[in-house]
Amino acid sequence: MAEGHFRFVQFDFPGSLGLPEGRWVERPAGSSEASHVLIVSPLGATPAKRRKRVDCEPEATEASWTRVTVIDVTGNDGEDPEDRRKAAIEIVGKAMVAQRVASNDPLAEESPPKPIAARIGTGSGEQVADGRWEDAAEIPPGPKQKKRRRPAPTDGRFTSLLGGRSVVPACSLLALRGRADLDAGREREAVLQIEAAVAAAREELGGTVKAERMEALAAHGAALAAAAAEARAGRPGPDSLAAATAALERLEAALRSLGASG
Repeated sequence: MAEGHFRFVQFDFPGSLGLPEGRWVERPAGSSEASHVLIVSPLGATPAKRRKRVDCEPEATEASWTRVTVIDVTGNDGEDPEDRRKAAIEIVGKAMVAQRVASNDPLAEESPPKPIAARIGTGSGEQVADGRWEDAAEIPPGPKQKKRRRPAPTDGRFTSLLGGRSVVPACSLLALRGRADLDAGREREAVLQIEAAVAAAREELGGTVKAERMEALAAHGAALAAAAAEARAGRPGPDSLAAATAALERLEAALRSLGASG
């Protein structure tokens, strides 16, 4: 690559990501060297759906799509387009988490939605800083997200919760947050959420699910406690992550049994 040229991945996302407009430098924790530059550009009508506004439609109050350009400063994201796409989407996710924490906004999203479009390319520093390029090619926005199998039946549980015959267990919401963190690659946060979810479940679910399910959940206690201790000290290792995942799956099974019983 010519000197002064950089590789980038550019995404067009639906809606607003909540990120501040501008150019932002990303550095790995503990490093003084920049790894990526992130350029956030809120734009107008969604490119795939541009059309004349009908009179009865309200004026848009925020960007209906957002262009994010991730510039690989070091060249360490590899040559393979899919590797570069994955690395770039992780940087976008890191930025969204940073914004959520910096703004102290519990409702802010932590993970980007699937892009409308994605492209990779190269350009001079001045070009890519303005979201332009010298050479670029469209790439698939990303793999199709696997649809989770919806546990059945759920109608009885929904009716019971909405109708006030039962309450939403805190462990259920904590388990959902742990699963979301796990799926998004936030491994440290996932382990700590799962530990809290299992601890709450052991207090909340006794007498409402079968004793053998509670015993199976309790059997994960020691391994999960060790995993959480490692997560609090730093990044959890593979064994800790496997222990937390197994405990979460056991808890999810117990919660599904509540749904099956209505």
